Amino acid sequence: MKRKLDSASNVQWNERKKILFLREQMKAIQKELGDKEGKTGEVSSLMSKIEESSMPDSVRETALKELNRYEKKFLQALRRALSFEIILIG
Repeated sequence: MKRKLDSASNVQWNERKKILFLREQMKAIQKELGDKEGKTGEVSSLMSKIEESSMPDSVRETALKELNRYEKKFLQALRRALSFEIILIG
């Protein structure tokens, strides 16, 4: 019985370590990509250009909305890649 509990405990511990490792890896990837305050470097750059442009307000709002959609899709793809890596490792 003790071995069974120890084994289950080790499995849970290893799973937690793996998840922690992958989260740290995700942070490192985001930092490498220039992620600042949840924004990738590319998104931050584009957002600045849109805000500084002389386009009409309605166009600016649409551009910012589309940029936010792009950013969400990018982050979702990054999370999917990490989930896939978890599956491969686990």
